[in-house]
This record gives sequence, structure tokens and C-alpha cells, in this order.
Amino acid sequence: MAKYSEEFKIKLVNEYLYGSLGYNSLSKKYNMPSSTPLKNWVNAYKAQGKKLSREEELERENELLRLENAYLKKLRAFRENPNAFHEKHRQKRHSNSN
Repeated sequence: MAKYSEEFKIKLVNEYLYGSLGYNSLSKKYNMPSSTPLKNWVNAYKAQGKKLSREEELERENELLRLENAYLKKLRAFRENPNAFHEKHRQKRHSNSN
């Protein structure tokens, strides 16, 4: 039976809860022979761990939406005028090198 550090357990629990991979994929990613320990860690965390308040959940969601919105605005600006986008970033590089 493998012994896993607390840091490793917390890392995987957070990656499961906030990432896009499931139990089996995460277990394979970290070369674990079984997904059972990960399932147990997640269940233990949910039973005892800090749960976000509704306000904290909404703040987190708002921040993610702000980031997505900023990204989409930049993508739209690039698609509308790629040359202006490249020129703007070229000017920044030149001003930083002086």
C-alpha cells in the first residue's frame, strides 16, 4: 500500500474539485494503481473540509467570468484587426527594450 503525503492528497483533491479530470484520469495522470484512495480523499474533504459559503462561490464565479470576458474581448479585437493587435504588442516590446 502506497503512502501519500498530505500535500499530494490536497493537490489531487483540489485538482479533482476544480479541474476537468475525473477520478480515473487523475489516478492515471499521477501513476496511482487505483482511483479508490482519491475517491476516499475527496469524500473525506467534502465531509470535513472547508465548504465555500454561497457568497464565496459567487465571488469565485464572478472572477472566472471576468477573466473569460477579458479574454473574449481580446480575441474579438484580434479577429477584427490582427495587424493593429500585432503593432500594439510590437510597440510595447520596443519600448521595453530601450
